[in-house]
Amino acid sequence: MTSPGNNHEKETGHRFSHLGSNEHLPQLPPTKVKPIPNTDIHHDASHNKHLHHDQSAKYKNKVKNVPTIQCDENNLENIPVNLSSIVEALILHNDEVGTKHSVMSVDWSLFSNLTILDLSYNRIYNLIGLNLQSEQLIYLSLEHNLLDYVPNRTFAGVTHLISLSLAHNTIEMLHRKSLWDVRHLTFLDLSHNRLFELDPEWFFNLQELHNLNMRYNNIHKIQGMAFSQMIQLQVLDLSNNQIKTIHRQAFQGLKRLHR
Repeated sequence: MTSPGNNHEKETGHRFSHLGSNEHLPQLPPTKVKPIPNTDIHHDASHNKHLHHDQSAKYKNKVKNVPTIQCDENNLENIPVNLSSIVEALILHNDEVGTKHSVMSVDWSLFSNLTILDLSYNRIYNLIGLNLQSEQLIYLSLEHNLLDYVPNRTFAGVTHLISLSLAHNTIEMLHRKSLWDVRHLTFLDLSHNRLFELDPEWFFNLQELHNLNMRYNNIHKIQGMAFSQMIQLQVLDLSNNQIKTIHRQAFQGLKRLHR
């Protein structure tokens, strides 16, 4: 493990643990990574082979003083829980967390302070039984997985989500109530999927949504009043679909769209 010198720590108040590119690192002992008051904590353990853990730089400027575990590009098959009580951002890119239903077996209520969860670029193919439980979670990414369906009330335990991305999956259908619990969403990305219809009921409670991305799907028809619930919508992307029919009242009520 390497860390910045003492002078740097005193000047910036940051601590950085770099454990990247090891071969057989098994896990990070909780006693070694307890939060340091008034600091930004970044535990980088990416590019290992047997790691059970890791902050993504793109979030560091947005969320201050966040203890983060980043485990990019490991062979991680299980979600690390031994640091659950202190972790506020969990980044698990390019791992294997979908191969053994590990996402379903995790007791997410243990991650009581989690605000950012990024499970993109994995092999998650099923959200049935997913029991995310966090009143603090505001960002969730399930991009680039193998999902083909979003079940009823999937996000019932994360009602304060602001940003949700399901892009780059193979989703053909959402249950009509799959998004009803995330009424505070401002950003929703369903692009690069296989949706063939657009059901207005999906968006029933999304009055605070600002940005909806549905490009690169197989949508053929836009129904009347399809987006009428989204009174705050500013950006709507339906490009690169197979749209043949647009009802004359399809965009009724969208008064805030950027032109």
